Amino acid sequence: MERSWLVRLGRLVFEDFCRLEPFTIRSVIADPDWPSAFLNAPHVELHFRRAGPDRAVIIRPASPEETKAAQDRLVRRYALELLREKAPPLYDCLPWNDWDFSVVAPRVKVFKTRFLLAGAGTTVTVCRLRRAAGVYVVEPRRVIRDYITRKAELEKVRRLTALDATLERIPLPASAADLAIVGGAGLATPTALAELRRVARRLLVVDNDPFAETEPPAGAGERDEVLVRGLGIRAGWWLG
Repeated sequence: MERSWLVRLGRLVFEDFCRLEPFTIRSVIADPDWPSAFLNAPHVELHFRRAGPDRAVIIRPASPEETKAAQDRLVRRYALELLREKAPPLYDCLPWNDWDFSVVAPRVKVFKTRFLLAGAGTTVTVCRLRRAAGVYVVEPRRVIRDYITRKAELEKVRRLTALDATLERIPLPASAADLAIVGGAGLATPTALAELRRVARRLLVVDNDPFAETEPPAGAGERDEVLVRGLGIRAGWWLG
């Protein structure tokens, strides 16, 4: 799927990289276009260095035309990340964040279930759990955690806890959740799956990331079909 329309939607520009939080910066800093793109943008480079990226960026000579081309490529390549942290409400409205929760409802009693949410669709799914026994959200980006917390208050979602964490290390005791729902099969790495199996009794992985070529998670269990708005039928996998 082409990301150019996301650039137009969020009116994204290269300076918007100054909005990215350290977690995101560490995931994009290895891109080969950065050395050229930084040449005439010391404020963006300084923001990245303050975030403590894992890899140092070496500035290479580049012409103004090469610099501008590299910046434009980066804005298109990371449009989803830029939109998410520049304008969470716009990101929230992207169609693939809205998947058909009816695949879950017949299997659990929501008011008796403690949920753990992470990944694409969390900001929409949390509002379907107003009466859940508990809702944990795993989100390493502060701007998204704050947005989810405010939205949950407005939507009167009870017993919500937003955790500053990643799926590789969840600060919860064993079996703290009854059902974990992860949006995006790419998040279900072997390390994340081991941690999710520790924290949650059951897991549903929803393949609703249109920009990632994903495969079934390791040890994928029962396959299901999930209707994702804007994408049609996508795969889901139940584990545990």
